[in-house]
Amino acid sequence: MILIASEHGAMQAGARTWTDVSRRSSVGSGVIRSAGSPMSQFRFCPELFDLRNDALAILAEAGFAWMSHFGSIDIDDALYGIEVCGIVQEEDASAILELMKGRHPDWPYAHLTLRESWTREPGWKVIIHRDPEDAGGTMEWV
Repeated sequence: MILIASEHGAMQAGARTWTDVSRRSSVGSGVIRSAGSPMSQFRFCPELFDLRNDALAILAEAGFAWMSHFGSIDIDDALYGIEVCGIVQEEDASAILELMKGRHPDWPYAHLTLRESWTREPGWKVIIHRDPEDAGGTMEWV
C-alpha cells in the first residue's frame, strides 16, 4: 500500500494517520510522519529529479563526463540538495562545486568530502543543499 500526504491534510490508513507537516518546500514535496513508526520523518521532493537532470546537463556542458569524471548524481530529500559523487580528481571536485554553487546561488550550504577507497563510491563528493544539516539533532548519517 502506498500512502501520499497531500497539501490538504491527513489521510487515514488503517489505524495510522499520515499528515503533511511541511509547508517550506516547493510544490510536490512534504514531510510524512507516522506516530510510532520506526521512520518518524520522511520528506520526498520529486522536483529534485529535474534539478538532478539539470546538474547532469551543466556538468556535460562544462566537459565533465559521467563515469569518467564522476560516478553519480544523487538527490538528497532530507537536505533538499544534490550530491555529485565519485569524483576522481580534487581539482574536478572544486570546479564542480563552483558550477553547482553558480547554478544554485540561493542554496547556502555547499562542501566537499573525500570518501575512502573502501566505501561504495570512493572519491570526492560535492554536496550542495538548501536546508541545514542539523535538523534539531535528528539527522542520522549512515
